[in-house]
Amino acid sequence: MLKVAEAIGTNVEFVKCEAGAEWWEKNGGTSLVPDETWSILDEADACYKGPTTTPGGAGSPRSVAVSIRQKYNLYANVRPVKTFPNTNPPLG
Repeated sequence: MLKVAEAIGTNVEFVKCEAGAEWWEKNGGTSLVPDETWSILDEADACYKGPTTTPGGAGSPRSVAVSIRQKYNLYANVRPVKTFPNTNPPLG
């Protein structure tokens, strides 16, 4: 996604942030999202969340995606679908 945004010449500023199991295993805590990342997200107009790993097992925190959705009340998780004529529709 970053390569595409760069290739089309967008002037959007991307700020890479830490989050996920690798960060949590090094730093610990109750969340896979560090406070610094939450601060950046609080000030941002939008967020692109790439793939992150969620550790399994008792006592491990919620996934990054769930944490973000819950904090910002983003429960819809809408994924647009477009169908094309003369094809088998996915919801048909």
